[in-house]
Amino acid sequence: LAATDEGSTLMIKVKKSRTGTGTGTLQIDQITGDGSCRLIDARDFDFVGAGIAMDGVLKALKIHDLLSNGVIMASGSGLQNTSILAHNLDDGCAINLGSRLKSLRAARFGVGATIVAPAIGAISIKADRRNAIPGDFRGTITVSGDGIATNQNALGKLAVSGTMSTATVAVANGSVGSISAFQMIDSTVFVGYTPTVPGNPILGGGTFVADLRLGSVSTRSISNGFVNSDIAASEVGQVSLSSVVTDNGGLGFGVAASQHIGGVMVKTPAFHWMPSNPANDQSLGDFHVRH
Repeated sequence: LAATDEGSTLMIKVKKSRTGTGTGTLQIDQITGDGSCRLIDARDFDFVGAGIAMDGVLKALKIHDLLSNGVIMASGSGLQNTSILAHNLDDGCAINLGSRLKSLRAARFGVGATIVAPAIGAISIKADRRNAIPGDFRGTITVSGDGIATNQNALGKLAVSGTMSTATVAVANGSVGSISAFQMIDSTVFVGYTPTVPGNPILGGGTFVADLRLGSVSTRSISNGFVNSDIAASEVGQVSLSSVVTDNGGLGFGVAASQHIGGVMVKTPAFHWMPSNPANDQSLGDFHVRH
């Protein structure tokens, strides 16, 4: 694409055969552009090569699968918004934006996949059960929060219908609204937190950026709902965990805050963080809540 601007639109459509003889989703290797674009709509296509690279802002993108370590890259500023609608964001893929990621909807976010943006509104990962694609999130979110006040959300909402596994959410500045998943396994959510001992981030202590808030975290699985995962922010609102694996081989994990904790509750086995308790470390086996 050449000489496009913020009002330009590219739409690539596929008309289904009336006889039903089509053989599946079509493929695109790469789309590149030297400017901006209001919309790229290629929702019937899998991207099987390098992906999409725009020198300017890309306001909206609609695709099917992003495969083969493909990349979605676009410039822009934190005052501009990008919305992405996709299906399977496969293992090793990357989204790298100069603009704010206003919304991302997909069926899956693969192993080692990454998102880098100055701020994010909402991410929704919802399974495609008809095609046996789980609504899992197994990648990394990195948010700089440049220009965002401490009481403003750098990440508004992350909703995962399946499992967050070996996932990382790292917010350098700004707050986080809510994070929810069916399970959270071997994952970290750090809002302005730098652990002193990366291999033991909760019990090993660390440095907090003051006044950054993590509003809520929740899991839903009645077993293995929260396993070997770590949550840390200077202020933590409500943590509601359906179940926790308490035997982690002696390695502590859990929730840490430097200024405030609204509440931490585990349904199975039963645990309720007591704010009136003078102990700054309350535990359930290897699961710890530190304040």
